[in-house]
Amino acid sequence: MPVTLKDVAMLAGVSVSTVNQVLKPQPGRHYSEATCKKVMDAANQLGYRPNGYAQAMRAGRFNSVALLLSTEKGHSTIPSGLIDGLLSALEHVELHLNVSRLPDAKLTHEGYLPRILRSLLVDGLLINYSSRIPVKMSDLLSRNRIPAIYINSKWDKNCVYPDEVAAGRLATEVLFEQGNKRIAYFDLSVGSHEIARGIAHYSVTDRERGYRHAMEKAALEPIVVREHEPVPVKERAAFLAEWLRNHPDITAIVDGPGSTTIPLLAGAAMTGRIVGRCIQVSWIGNQETTVMGAPVNRVTYSGAELGRRAAAAISRLLEKRSRPIEPTVVQPTVIPHEER
Repeated sequence: MPVTLKDVAMLAGVSVSTVNQVLKPQPGRHYSEATCKKVMDAANQLGYRPNGYAQAMRAGRFNSVALLLSTEKGHSTIPSGLIDGLLSALEHVELHLNVSRLPDAKLTHEGYLPRILRSLLVDGLLINYSSRIPVKMSDLLSRNRIPAIYINSKWDKNCVYPDEVAAGRLATEVLFEQGNKRIAYFDLSVGSHEIARGIAHYSVTDRERGYRHAMEKAALEPIVVREHEPVPVKERAAFLAEWLRNHPDITAIVDGPGSTTIPLLAGAAMTGRIVGRCIQVSWIGNQETTVMGAPVNRVTYSGAELGRRAAAAISRLLEKRSRPIEPTVVQPTVIPHEER
């Protein structure tokens, strides 16, 4: 049985009202040091813990937010460092973090979503959907004025995301500085049909757009390599080797999704070319992610910074209640490869 205020009062030899006031002080009510000590000693001896839910209901706030993830594979990729950034920043504003994985059917259910905050015992949501965001979920959140910040997702309000157009541009410009003009953009992970259907993550098109802008500004021809369907991982090295044999004039590659570099090391070797010498590469990805020491330029953003910005955004949104806030954009940085 849980310990009650009455149990503490009986052990301390005071009234329930006194225990309540000592454990939850209010302005204008003061007790002697001896009385306070008796109450606190009794509470500690009995292992009394306040009813957090009841306190939250009285205060009208749970002082918690939920990181909302999909149960569908690949729909809620968590950037490295994100959780650490969220936890450290939320701690500063005295908010707790809960993590919830829910199926799309529940997130689009008109009987569930309007009461999601009370169901999860939170004040707001941090939505980490990297792709295939259910449209109905977004509509229900907006219609019911549920405080929610989208992480790594591009919207016109209430979101925090990396500037992927800038990432594509920086990845290309650093290759210009290294003397390259024949630069190809590779994305073997996302097929053109996914883009046409509008289900690809925004970074897929934004990074390519940044590359195209940089090439066109330099009066150079963009060369984008993307298949209708994603190239299976086991086939990418052979695919790249064949492509490089047919395009011997290419001196540099932008790895758009950040998943081409490792198979490229093998594919280039099959053609007798060495990445970092014969072929320059710009890799785009999360700062906390490694590429096995590959000799490439790195264009990165910090997952921890993304988490810190998201925590600050949900805190501001809770303060503003129903008023939306402007998007927060995290800028990438470029780390050129220096051949040793």
